[in-house]
Amino acid sequence: MANRGLLSPEHVFIDSTHVKASANKRKFEKKVVRKETRAYEKRLKKELNIDREKNGKKPFPPEKFEKEEYKEIKESTTDPESGYYVKDERTKQFAYSFHAATDEKGFVLANIVTPGNVHDSNLLEPLVQKIIEQVGRPVVVAADAAYKLGFQLVVRNRSGASVTSNGEKMIPHFRNILHQIKLMKQEAEEITGLQKGKISIGTFESITIHWLPHILKQFNDQHPQVEIELLEGTYEEICHWLQKGKIDVGFILNIDKLTVDFYPLKDDRLKLLLPSSHVLREHQSISITQLISDPFIMPYKGCDEHVRLLFKQQNVLPNVKFVIKDVHSIVAMVQAGLGISIMPELTLPNQMDHIYIKHISDDVYRTIGIAALDFKRLSPAAERFIDITKTWVFQKNKYG
Repeated sequence: MANRGLLSPEHVFIDSTHVKASANKRKFEKKVVRKETRAYEKRLKKELNIDREKNGKKPFPPEKFEKEEYKEIKESTTDPESGYYVKDERTKQFAYSFHAATDEKGFVLANIVTPGNVHDSNLLEPLVQKIIEQVGRPVVVAADAAYKLGFQLVVRNRSGASVTSNGEKMIPHFRNILHQIKLMKQEAEEITGLQKGKISIGTFESITIHWLPHILKQFNDQHPQVEIELLEGTYEEICHWLQKGKIDVGFILNIDKLTVDFYPLKDDRLKLLLPSSHVLREHQSISITQLISDPFIMPYKGCDEHVRLLFKQQNVLPNVKFVIKDVHSIVAMVQAGLGISIMPELTLPNQMDHIYIKHISDDVYRTIGIAALDFKRLSPAAERFIDITKTWVFQKNKYG
């Protein structure tokens, strides 16, 4: 499955859960066993000695580290292979630990089952080695904190899982690591002449319909090996995706207090839609104050902000009869003579029978642009996409 691209070891996520054993927790024998060291302690001790030698200090003697420690454990008499697991004062039981590694889509790549009292850190390296043998070598491994960090990232309970406050603090660092790895891979591909990679693009409906088919055609002709992922959403969702690193670039509107880098592409003017029977249909330019008595069809959240601003600037309110999200539904309502509407020009269908499209004398527009979290940290493929977009839109604005 890995050879066919169905599984990817590139980004691996590791976690474990405890499964209650079929064993009576009151039936056990106490035994004294050698205390296991955490898997990474040997490597840590070696690194400590190397650091001490570099700084002119004597390394620690072997006996400092090699002293064996023992502990008392409970061994079930009904299921000796399980381990006594203590989570808190109320959760004490014989159990097994199920350690699983998945790819970013959630498909299990490898798993190991151990007694419930085996520390997670002892399973990290064996589990990664199993992934390498069965699927391929990971680029990034993200593991639950118990495997390495020393504090919890996620807490689980009967209602699900949630990120801890410490985990929230670590998330931006994890995203930054993944982003830097992605940049390194694409830079390496640039050096070797392989224009591979992947771009995730946030877009909204009018851009998807009117711009992207032409822009993507040019991009694919020049860079056929680059994978493109499109995510369509609202302006707010696209900004959120940029901030969270879910997409590389996104088409958004220029709004106040933007927290991402923004490059303006087009001033998209608002147009007035009148039914064919309207008394103002022959006027070339119409003022907002001439429309306050007409039944008004307000576009849904997103397009409505600039429309409301248009009325607010004239200190008047629209006579709103309907609030509709779908552009084609608004057009149909206007065609039926149920009201008038104001829409951004780019959102309008190419053909609209029985409707007059008029210029509004009180000129208002929305500025559409392309954005990224940081233009200075774009991958080569994302930079190229933005360059092609800028050129295409410039020519479109100039020549139509």
